[in-house]
Amino acid sequence: MKSIYIKSPLFEPILDLEIVNQYIDLHNDFDCKKITQLSESNQLYFYFQSITSKQNQIIVFFDNAQITKSKYSITDTSKSVTISNFQRGKFQSKNNKIIEENKTKQKYYYIDFSEGQQIELFAQRLEMKILNNKELLVVSG
Repeated sequence: MKSIYIKSPLFEPILDLEIVNQYIDLHNDFDCKKITQLSESNQLYFYFQSITSKQNQIIVFFDNAQITKSKYSITDTSKSVTISNFQRGKFQSKNNKIIEENKTKQKYYYIDFSEGQQIELFAQRLEMKILNNKELLVVSG
């Protein structure tokens, strides 16, 4: 397994990435097939599948995730949704300060889908696992 660390810059879209000569466009080339939350471990998974090849899949994983706002419902895995916004951002703290991380060093993420679903969350770590017919590439940020 090959691991490459990339930093997710503040307010920069995480929709398209170029990693080791591999271009990934979550908005145009992939559909989100399923969202799973493991409440006992505070893990949140987004499962994406290529619209051209079922062999190409991406799993976006948030560790120690705390959802602060949600408007989503993906219960039927035969229906997919298209991600339209995915970025790390700032949030307003309880004392009305705009900050990047909370006290436990969790970062804040915004995720929107073209069909209207929205999720905002804190997470300790973000990983993207890119699965295709040749390799597994893990990207953390």
